[in-house]
Amino acid sequence: LKETILRKMKLPLYYTGCFVVLCYLTPTKIRMMNKLKLLIFLALASCSRPGQEKNTDTVGIGNITVGADESLEPVVDALKYAFEGLNPEGKINVLYQPEQLAINNMLRDCTRVAIVTRELTKQERKVYEEAKIDYKSYKVAVDAVAFIVNKANKDTLITERELKNLFNGKDKSKTIVVDNANSSNLAFMMSTFGITDPKKLGVSVSAVNNNKEVIEFVKKNKNAIGVIGVNWISDGDDPASMGFYKSINVLAVSVKDNPKSIEDYYLPFEYNLYLKTYPYRRVVYMITKEARYGLGTGFMNFTKGEKGQLVIQKQGILPAAMPIRLYKVQN
Repeated sequence: LKETILRKMKLPLYYTGCFVVLCYLTPTKIRMMNKLKLLIFLALASCSRPGQEKNTDTVGIGNITVGADESLEPVVDALKYAFEGLNPEGKINVLYQPEQLAINNMLRDCTRVAIVTRELTKQERKVYEEAKIDYKSYKVAVDAVAFIVNKANKDTLITERELKNLFNGKDKSKTIVVDNANSSNLAFMMSTFGITDPKKLGVSVSAVNNNKEVIEFVKKNKNAIGVIGVNWISDGDDPASMGFYKSINVLAVSVKDNPKSIEDYYLPFEYNLYLKTYPYRRVVYMITKEARYGLGTGFMNFTKGEKGQLVIQKQGILPAAMPIRLYKVQN
């Protein structure tokens, strides 16, 4: 019945294991999500089915699915491949989804781990209380929301006030492009600027489908400002990451309304994330309901351990569970 309704509505269906989800992605204006008034997803009450076999995976052996916020894809991919390289009998399947969907699927036992940019709310944690399971959440990295512009745009400086005016519609001189209407990047910026109602977003705020499409849109449109997770452009050794980085310009942001010099502006990279001088930094969490030492726990332990933290550091973002040393270099 759900599938019939969705097909009649001509909206995309995505199948992941034993549940059906609906992700509505507005092709142009985010305002359309207010007209649709749909839930992020339609799912069965639980992904667990009576009579199914008990989990037999261990911390290094097995096959599981985890859900991750799609803005974190490059760093999660790097962690997945590193873990599987060290554990040949362990398979991590990753579903890249809007953040809320990744959290809901983990709470419904559809996925073993959620990799997201916020803690669970009190309401969401009630699932743990009802199941009498300890809440397991670990800070594993510090990412950032980055702003990018076309390579032909030589003005790479912007203030926080200017960004706020673009988001709330007071300034219509630029087009703000986000990855999708349910984006954690968009949610983070709305929260930062105190925008609680999507109707109050500026008419120039548009959505595509993912972070990669944001980059491609900016490459073709000189008047656009793209909003992406910085881990898409921060790995200096990855050809894809460097290909993206070299094809666009990254904006440096100042929290001052009237900056006096270039030193008042900060780029969204590791050094400034550590010093907390870049204003749009955010913590990456790994959260699970796994109440035993299974493969989900093994993947989390790897990520917050030394090897996983080095993988994160190589990605050009900040490890959250490993001490960092700063060196001052003088010419």
